[in-house]
Amino acid sequence: MALAFETCDEPSRFRELTAELARQPALWIDTEVADWQTPAPRLSLVQVRTPAGRLHVIDILAPGMLQALNDAFIPGVMASPSVQKWAHCARFERRFLGQDRVQNLFCTYELARSVPYHRLPLRSLSLAALARHLLGELVDKTPQRSDWGMRPLHPDQIAYAAADPEWCFRIQERLQDLLVHIDPAAEDPDAISVRYLELLGPLAQTGAERKALRGAVQAFLEAAEGTRFGGFVLHHRIARKTTLAELVALAARVDPGRRYDLTFSVSMKLRTAMGEPSCALLRPLCQVASGRSFRGPRLQGERPRAAPYVVKPDDAAAADAAFAAVDHRRRALQSEREELRDRIKCWLLWRRLDEWREFSFSPPQERWYADMRDLAGMLPAEPYETGLPKRFLLAFPPSALAELSPQTSRIAVLQWHPPREAPSAHDVQLSRDWQEAAAEEASLV
Repeated sequence: MALAFETCDEPSRFRELTAELARQPALWIDTEVADWQTPAPRLSLVQVRTPAGRLHVIDILAPGMLQALNDAFIPGVMASPSVQKWAHCARFERRFLGQDRVQNLFCTYELARSVPYHRLPLRSLSLAALARHLLGELVDKTPQRSDWGMRPLHPDQIAYAAADPEWCFRIQERLQDLLVHIDPAAEDPDAISVRYLELLGPLAQTGAERKALRGAVQAFLEAAEGTRFGGFVLHHRIARKTTLAELVALAARVDPGRRYDLTFSVSMKLRTAMGEPSCALLRPLCQVASGRSFRGPRLQGERPRAAPYVVKPDDAAAADAAFAAVDHRRRALQSEREELRDRIKCWLLWRRLDEWREFSFSPPQERWYADMRDLAGMLPAEPYETGLPKRFLLAFPPSALAELSPQTSRIAVLQWHPPREAPSAHDVQLSRDWQEAAAEEASLV
């Protein structure tokens, strides 16, 4: 993509340009960083696009430019609440362009994440992947890994840098068209209900196929005592369980001054086991939140079954391709069902209905959050098992934890990630897989 752009390496011109940019309603921004693989990366370039399409490539490593950045550009543009700013990975740009001083900065990657998968069927949400999918354009990211600290920069490097905020602008425009704007007054609940029911069978079928394939690969790896097969990785984690009474007693003894926050959710199951007298004493000590769950129709009759998957030991690519296909179908179906749930939920709230056909809100339910030490003397007589919270491992020394008598079990965990061609660490983070991995890790705590 050949673009016209202005380069700026003079502090006086940078300050003039900053005054011009500060009057714009919106800007699209990108950066290039030198020595990014070291503990001391340096900002090399700042690239900016205006609403009129003017592109500027600003050389921060030129003499006097860093001071102009700090004295003029950051306070006048990045810290300005009146200038809306967009970057594809805003967290990264924020790091080099003012950090906590930055205001009104938005992220096209986060915008892409908010688009349901069936509307944006991509696992990678990198700028290049989005440009290819939304615009039909191939973006060569090879210059991204070049040396941005050398001077003079190669013309190809500068042209590549100038294009990034333009891609950010075009991608943001297309993403805005894919966002879901729910207007309950305009909804057709009958059509939503029909489509929702249509999805239940295919969604269950793809879930069964996915489960069968994963089970076959896991059995193959366990039999072969292997850990990797294509994009599949088998590892084990240790699950620890103990009794809640032991945790409460340990917390009360080791941290009587309540230095550590050991708040946890008191489930309905635990409250039932405790009994009404103990719950009456505990409730005033809790943070209590009230909420309602929402449910839609369930699949009726026998659930679909999938044919057994046969693993070909010498063809990991076939297993990867099969799993990628079924996982894509499942994600798309699940994403569409979730969108339909949100739409019918908003319609019910707008109509002030608690239920309609097979869609319904549950009665209000209380969620109790208590400091674990407040349960002393209120626990049920029968031992109540629970997992060992990670906060105990972080807060208390091994000598204190040795007083517990946890039960441990070894659990096999099979993960799959699509094979990529030598991705950069930056691109890997701009994927749905990265966020799903973070959520999965949180669920294991």
